Amino acid sequence: MRCQTCQYTCHQHCVPAVNLNCKSIQDDGAAVVSPVAPPSAASPLPGHHARQDSAPPPSAFQPRGRLEPSRSLGQITARPGSAARLLPGEGGADTENEAFQGFVKVTMNLIRPITMELGARPPSIYELLTREHIVEENTQHVAFYMPRDTHKSLHITSDTTTKEVVTSLLKKFHILDHPRKFAMYDQEFNDKNKLVRLRRLNDKDFPLRAILDWDPERIRNYRLVLQENETGEIV
Repeated sequence: MRCQTCQYTCHQHCVPAVNLNCKSIQDDGAAVVSPVAPPSAASPLPGHHARQDSAPPPSAFQPRGRLEPSRSLGQITARPGSAARLLPGEGGADTENEAFQGFVKVTMNLIRPITMELGARPPSIYELLTREHIVEENTQHVAFYMPRDTHKSLHITSDTTTKEVVTSLLKKFHILDHPRKFAMYDQEFNDKNKLVRLRRLNDKDFPLRAILDWDPERIRNYRLVLQENETGEIV
């Protein structure tokens, strides 16, 4: 709508809310507005320039279908009354060739004392004045008994071997003892918390794959334990 006196233009729905001070030739002094044709595409409004580029097709704004997530790593699912199994992906790959990752919690039950590195101590004034400071000579080592049932969680893959898990545990605790002094076991307890099965994991075994053989309904009755190498194998 456009005022016949001052040529003020507004939308027809906004006329009741507009109060103009200009006066028309009418006696009541009210402003008179008249309808005006909306601008066409061929005649743009003043101060505006028509866009030269063509608008994208309507299909460009339509939501695309949601992509299916990749299942190359497989899916781990718990079946009632059986152990957790690894289902192959859509490609039909063998379960043993599927790669996956997850967390394992290892319980450290060590009877003998272990040697831990506390880091290099700062050099004394005497060492600075008499000879060159050597970090290796000032590294502090301490031997102590680790508390039983010490837990540590590690993020590993299905291709991580037992030897690599043991080495990672020793590095996280700054333990200087050789990894061959330790061994990892798979333990199973009954409902009365009594040990009913003990299986040693070889260096080339995969702990994360071994967990798939656990009963999901009795998952709290299983655990991975790091202990001393009782067989005394030295390689």
